Amino acid sequence: MIRSTPISRVQCKTFSVSGIRCKDNEDMNSLKTNPYFDKYSQKISQLEKSTPEELSQRITAIRRKAKSFNSRQGESQATSSNETSPFSKKKSLDDIVKLDLLKKKSPQEITDIWLQHFASAKDSISVVISAKVYSLILDTKSNHPTFLLPLPRQHGYEYFVSQSCGNEFHFTPLINYQTFKENAPECLALTHFTELANDKDIVLMQGEFNDDVLNISEAMCLTNQIHRYYGENDIKRQNLLARFSNSPEEFRHMDLIVELERLAS
Repeated sequence: MIRSTPISRVQCKTFSVSGIRCKDNEDMNSLKTNPYFDKYSQKISQLEKSTPEELSQRITAIRRKAKSFNSRQGESQATSSNETSPFSKKKSLDDIVKLDLLKKKSPQEITDIWLQHFASAKDSISVVISAKVYSLILDTKSNHPTFLLPLPRQHGYEYFVSQSCGNEFHFTPLINYQTFKENAPECLALTHFTELANDKDIVLMQGEFNDDVLNISEAMCLTNQIHRYYGENDIKRQNLLARFSNSPEEFRHMDLIVELERLAS
C-alpha cells in the first residue's frame, strides 16, 4: 500500500517550453520529433526571429531557476553500485527528521509524521511505501534505469525522461533533454530513504520539484507512475519497460498514454 501527500492543496505555475533555446539545426530537428513540440513551435520561431532579447531573457530565467533547484539537490556526484548522477548527493533520513525519535514510533505513526511533515511545503511531496515494494523497485530499475513517462497537460500530454541513481529518480521534460542533452535541468527528484526498512518494513520517499515546471498534482502523477511501473508485477507495464530498454524499434509512445488512462480508470 502506498500512502502519499494530498495533491489538491496547492496550485503552482506551469512551465512554458517557448523559453527554450535551440542550439543549432540538429537540435531543432530533434525537437520537431517531440510529440509536445507542435504546440510551441510557432512561439519558439517567433521569439527567435522577432525578439531574440526576450528569448535570451527567458533562457536566463529558466537556467537561474534550475540552478536554484539543483543547488538544493546538490551538484556533487552520488554513487551507488555502478550508478552515478552529476546533479545529486547522497542524503540520509537524519538530514530531514530525527531518526532516533522515529525508531520509537509504530509504522503507522511514522507514516503520519512523514506525510504531515511535508503537508504545507509548496515544492515537496512525500510518500510511504512498503519495504517489499521498494525491493521490487530496486530489482526493476537495475534492468531499466531510464524510462519515459507521459504527463497530462491542458493541451494534451507531455513526456518526461526519468533516470534512476541509487535510491533516487530524476526527471526532466523530454523536450529539455532533446535540447540540452546531458545538461538538461531536472525538474523533479525523488529520494527513497531505507533506514527503517528492516525494523519497520517501510520506506519513506521525499520528492522536490521545480514549481516553474510542475505543480504538485503533476509531480505526484509522475511519482505514482514510477511506483506503478517499477513497484508492481504488472505484465503490461513490465512489457513497456522491456520494449523501451531492449527493443526501442518496437516501442510506441502512445502505449504509455493508453496505460496511464487505464491506471486512471
